Amino acid sequence: MFDFFIEGNPVPQGRPRFTGKHAYTPAKSRAWSKYVKQQIMVIKAREKWTMIEKGIPLRASFTFILPSPKSSELEYHTTKPDLDNLIKPIKDSMSGLLYHDDCQIVGYGRVNKRYAEEGEDTGVYVRIDKES
Repeated sequence: MFDFFIEGNPVPQGRPRFTGKHAYTPAKSRAWSKYVKQQIMVIKAREKWTMIEKGIPLRASFTFILPSPKSSELEYHTTKPDLDNLIKPIKDSMSGLLYHDDCQIVGYGRVNKRYAEEGEDTGVYVRIDKES
């Protein structure tokens, strides 16, 4: 249904900060979400995608490619950021563009994070399918 790659260094959803009675999202998280939404709009226009109808159950898959540490040969990314915090800004950015609301996502396919291999771009692979 939808299958795409957003290039960039994935940023997790930051914890809200509070000033008095007001809460706000950290600037780095807001910037990443804005960038992702812009990229999705470009891809949607280029591919001539239409929004999925309300009520259609969806399955989402994500692969996050994170920067490799210079001095390590680690295979798995077992440190922060957490996968659930990486997923949130991507789901929110797709809401209203590819589907009406992220509550339409009723399940996940493959969801993982890993280090970029030599010469590989960082970013996130996203796949959205109808739940069968």
